[in-house]
Amino acid sequence: MVKMKAVNNGRNMGGEFPLVSVLMPAYNAEVTVVEAMQSILWQTYPHFEFIIINDGSTDATRERILSVSDARIRYYENEVNQGLVYTLNRGIDLCRGKYIARMDADDISLPTRFEKQVEVMEKSPNIIVCGTEVSLFGDLEIVKKVPDRAYRFISAEEFQKNLVLESGIAHPSVMMRKAYWMNITCVMMLIILVRRIINFG
Repeated sequence: MVKMKAVNNGRNMGGEFPLVSVLMPAYNAEVTVVEAMQSILWQTYPHFEFIIINDGSTDATRERILSVSDARIRYYENEVNQGLVYTLNRGIDLCRGKYIARMDADDISLPTRFEKQVEVMEKSPNIIVCGTEVSLFGDLEIVKKVPDRAYRFISAEEFQKNLVLESGIAHPSVMMRKAYWMNITCVMMLIILVRRIINFG
């Protein structure tokens, strides 16, 4: 079994678990990880724990992460690179909040993201997953490959219509109920399988 080393477990929010657990894996993200972290730490909704898992990076990702000090950060390391799926599954076990918010080490969240998502989730217990629209930035060659319809839905009907083609939810914009994690994972895997069948036959 591959070991995950706890480097800094942070604090337990004054003895109480936070409502939100933010889960961010990072692999060779030395250029972007600090800005990604700051966009989370500067949220207008402050009551969360920030779980960061360095997935065996070979660059200066570790040093960049540890240069940021905040009591909400809980930092862990995979001794060797294990990939996104493995790291997320390990991270889920570390999350103590009612809600899990995803984040990636090369993305930026707007300051009011958590404030708005927590409000939606608390007012609507029937909602299991809450995502947001996203704006693409960075490498233009990569951005051009993303379909225009992806993550830009304007109605429930349009969202449902495109589910067979795209998941419709950008992972680093997601907030979900931890209690439904296994159900959500199964649905997402089914969507991926259907997309592969459609694309490749």
